[in-house]
Amino acid sequence: MKDIEYILDFTVHLGREMLFAGANLERVNETMERVCKAYGLHEVSIFSLSSTISVSAKDAEGDTKSRQVSVPGAAIHLDKLRRLYNVAHKICDETPSPDKLQDMLYESVMVPSYNKWIEMLGFVIAITTLCRIFGGGWQELIVVALSTVLAFWISRPLARAKLNRIITNIINMFITTAIFFFTVWIGFTTEMMAMLTSMSLMFIPGVPLVNSMRNILCGNEMNGILELLKVILETLTICFGVFIAYALFGRWYTW
Repeated sequence: MKDIEYILDFTVHLGREMLFAGANLERVNETMERVCKAYGLHEVSIFSLSSTISVSAKDAEGDTKSRQVSVPGAAIHLDKLRRLYNVAHKICDETPSPDKLQDMLYESVMVPSYNKWIEMLGFVIAITTLCRIFGGGWQELIVVALSTVLAFWISRPLARAKLNRIITNIINMFITTAIFFFTVWIGFTTEMMAMLTSMSLMFIPGVPLVNSMRNILCGNEMNGILELLKVILETLTICFGVFIAYALFGRWYTW
């Protein structure tokens, strides 16, 4: 196996892992290009979307090779992303033997997943704080906290079933909105809008939204527009989940 093949294999898999961890597409392209050029490859051509990466390059001997990989849906993991950036910088500075690149990539992605209980606690603190900011009282905070825990555990089997984020958002918002209507109906809560607004922010794709705007502003308009359309669609599904619950149970609440 030639050096160029080791380098391109590493490059496309590095890009895939970075996108999967939540990196911006423009930074991923820049990182892949720097890795290729650090090893003397030229005529580097990169085509990437949020779902596909394709890289081709030519080495000093004139051999041209290409690699293409698909990218799974993003699962934000900032610690893994930091380690991937670090290994990319190290490789560009030291240019180790190409046959060692895959081992270095493997070591950088072997990051333990976030503890699910800590992750859940983070969501509860964030969403209940927002509910308080939006005017919720202690009753609303209790309901929002319990709904956040429920939504968190509902999302896990849905993710394992590889359901689209669109379906997941609809299911979660329908269930939590129905709970909110019920608590208003029995008189336990009154601030329906505070609960709905804070809960919806749990499902807003914040990192993809920032990445899409950066792509648009930095010249990757096509990728940015596609990512922004995906963000808008996922946001609309949040509204759709609320609408379904309102159509079924809205009589319990006087706006």
